[in-house]
Amino acid sequence: MSITARIRQMMTASALLFLVVLCIGFASSIQTQMYAALERCLTVMIPSLYAMMILSQLMIRTGVWRVLARPLRRICLPLFGMPDGCFALFMWSQFAGYPVGAGMLRKLYQDGAISRSNAERLLCVCYGGGPAFLLALIGAHPNRMELVMLICLSQLFSNLIVGQLLFRRHPVRLSSAEFSGTHPLNAQQLVESTTQAGQSLLKLCGVILCFAAFCAVLEALGLFHLLSRLMQRMGISLPLAAIIQSLLEVTNAAMLSMPFAVQIPMFAGLLSFGGVCVILQVRATAGEIFQTRLFVGCRVLAGILSATLCRVGMSIVAFESGAVAVAASYQAQHNSCFPVCMLLIMTGMLIYEIHRR
Repeated sequence: MSITARIRQMMTASALLFLVVLCIGFASSIQTQMYAALERCLTVMIPSLYAMMILSQLMIRTGVWRVLARPLRRICLPLFGMPDGCFALFMWSQFAGYPVGAGMLRKLYQDGAISRSNAERLLCVCYGGGPAFLLALIGAHPNRMELVMLICLSQLFSNLIVGQLLFRRHPVRLSSAEFSGTHPLNAQQLVESTTQAGQSLLKLCGVILCFAAFCAVLEALGLFHLLSRLMQRMGISLPLAAIIQSLLEVTNAAMLSMPFAVQIPMFAGLLSFGGVCVILQVRATAGEIFQTRLFVGCRVLAGILSATLCRVGMSIVAFESGAVAVAASYQAQHNSCFPVCMLLIMTGMLIYEIHRR
């Protein structure tokens, strides 16, 4: 073994040992954060994403997604730089949830329907939380539906603008495999789609719990408190600690407490970026078609554009003047039995699939 490899091995072992010490030393804080993250998974992630992920798998397996944009096939390429099949994938990814577009693009690349460079570029814009996810995060607000529509549209148009930068000079091209016919739905496809969606969602929830533990350690070390004190001394009233937590794990954005005119654009920008937790999940789902610098750069730009467009939209749409902050309480809006049952069903399907293989 070379000296460099030994040094890396020692550094890895030291880092893991340090993390073990932190987990033992801050067990109480980690437990609190993990419980809150688990509650978000059961009341936000699973109810909002599970059904859409199953439908996405069915769309992939049957090939129905290819025909959704056929009525627009003559204008998709000139206007958006994407053929009708890719534009259908783009639109579906805006509503289906963050990792769905990545999974569909990876399958297209593996099937030879799209080149790696085109898949990498499409991955940067086939990315969105979806209205179901937004409804779960926003909770009970007097202008709930208007806010969801405004944020969804700001994310959609920000992705279209980024897409213009990516595809205007070099449009996306697909092979003839993209135009293959659709397949009829059957029971096997339904079971396989449900199992695959359950596996993906369990992995996503696992990553969320991991980031909750990381945030708990940072909070216990006093880093967030230090940043808050620093912002106060600089005369800045933004809750920097909460924003950093949201950048790490996007569902923390539901707990932001800011003036209404600032909070909604911030909310839109954070959701458009997705957070490090979601990006890692997309990285795992996309595999070899994930290009880190290109993807992160595009998502930062999309986040800024989404926040700007949302603020412009707020100046046009009249919201209730008494609303000071988003009532993003995910705790009171859901029946606790439903998500628990869904989690148990997914766990059982996953165990069955592993045992069968």
